[in-house]
Order: sequence, then structure tokens, then C-alpha cells
Amino acid sequence: MKPLTPTLKKSMQIGLAVFAVIAISLGVVYLVRQPSTTRPTPTPSPKVAMSTSSPVPVGINEVIPAAKAKCYTTFTVACAGSPSPSPSLSPSPSPSGTPMVYVSPSPSTPASADLDCVSKEVYADDSRNRAGFYYLESRIAEASSLASGSTIVYSIIAKNHGGSTVPDTKITDTLSSNLTFVDSDSDCTFDSATRTVTCTIGTLAAGAQAQRSIRARINVSSNTSIANTAEVFSSNGQRNSCSVQLDATGKIVVPPSPVPTELPVAGVFEVTAGTIGIGVVFLILGALGLLLL
Repeated sequence: MKPLTPTLKKSMQIGLAVFAVIAISLGVVYLVRQPSTTRPTPTPSPKVAMSTSSPVPVGINEVIPAAKAKCYTTFTVACAGSPSPSPSLSPSPSPSGTPMVYVSPSPSTPASADLDCVSKEVYADDSRNRAGFYYLESRIAEASSLASGSTIVYSIIAKNHGGSTVPDTKITDTLSSNLTFVDSDSDCTFDSATRTVTCTIGTLAAGAQAQRSIRARINVSSNTSIANTAEVFSSNGQRNSCSVQLDATGKIVVPPSPVPTELPVAGVFEVTAGTIGIGVVFLILGALGLLLL
């Protein structure tokens, strides 16, 4: 076997030294990243001393015969004659000697329900909208001027401001002849004969609110003011309404082209112990390859 030259021997020693340094560094990083397993020493909770003293007996009235014309209790009370029992409330002695009367509190009256149509607003249609799923992002101010052919979304919010539930809550919205029904939430139905949309909410808990949306298309031939009123009501007799108004022109508009879907944001490369280990392996292999050349 051909003996190693001093240059090759020195190169191998350098490679082994580099490998040892990298291995030691990885070991140190691994030990540093280990979570601490030291548990905090539990602190004993202070013991509360319990009182062992016997309860102080409550004074009991003792009736003395009428001949002595006095009464006796745990405190001194001047009496003109024999005590007669009270027909209603029995006073108990207070520390100052003044009788105290206990009155039972009357039961509180439960808070009643308060159904309210909080708001009705109009939003511009979104290309992502579909039946039962609406993006309410671009609100249209009341009395805004829109062109015929525009699609809008009505949003109605009903809320129970009271302290008890509201049963069988519903929302109704009658569309004018200048509006063409497109779609609505899944629990809403449209009656073409009456042009009324009815949304069933059900029981509305105290402090809760419900929102329903209706999509319609404007259909006018001249400048027209379109008023729309929604009504919320319950089987308990409560009823409230809210409305909004739009101005529409006879100008026909072309529906906008769909907005292209945004590309997902690229993720950030995460440096982990695994990726560092792979890099070190390739580094060692490269160093050994150079030594063998």
C-alpha cells in the first residue's frame, strides 16, 4: 500500500477537524433548543383557621305571670303589661335593642322581549356572490343614483333588545315592480304573486340578532325613486320595520367582467434542524470529495 503523502494526510486531518466542529455545533444547538423540564415548586396554600367557638344563642322571650306585670328577654324592654303575640311579623332583637322586622322580598318581574328592525342597507353586487352567500363590502349610500340593470343586495338586521326570547321571528320584504328578484338566503322564500320575500328566523334569544340578505336587479326605463321597506315580526305580537330608498335612472349598464382570482401568497421558507442537517451532510460530502481529488 502506497503511504499517504504529507499533503493528503494534512487535508484529511483538516476535514476531520471540520466535521468534528460541525458535529459539536449541532449538538450544542440541539441541547439549547430542548425545552426546560424543570417544574415549579408548588407553594402550599395557607391554611385558614376555622373558628371552633360555639354559636351565640338567640334570645328567647320569656313570659312572666301577669301579677308581676313585667317581661323578660336577653335585653331589657319596658312593658306596661303582659306581652301579647304579634298578629303578623315576629321582631328579632338587634344589638342596639331596637326590634328588627324581616320582610320577604317580592319576586322580580322577568324582562320582556323587545324586537327591533335595527337596519336595512344596500350593497353593490359582488362577482363572488351566490344564493345564500353574499359579500357585503361595498355599501351604497341611501338615495344614491344607480343605473337600470344594476344588481344590488339588501341586508336586513333584526335584533332582540329585551331580556327574554322572541318566538317565531320572521322578516318580510315586498319588492316593488322596479325590482326583479334574483336570490336570497336559504331560509327565505319568494312569492311571485305578492312579490314578497319571507325569511324564517325562529326563536331569537335575548340580546341576539339575525341578518338576512336579498339580491335584486333594478329594472326601470326612466328616473325613478325606489323605496323598499322590510318588516320584522313575531308570534307574540311584536312588529317593527326599517326602510331604505334608491334613485335609479333609465340608463342600461353592462355587467362588469369577473374579477380574476388572486394568486396565493408565497410561503416563507422555514429553516429547521432538518434542513440544517441536510446542508451539513452535503457540505461534508463536498469536503471529502475535494480531499480525494
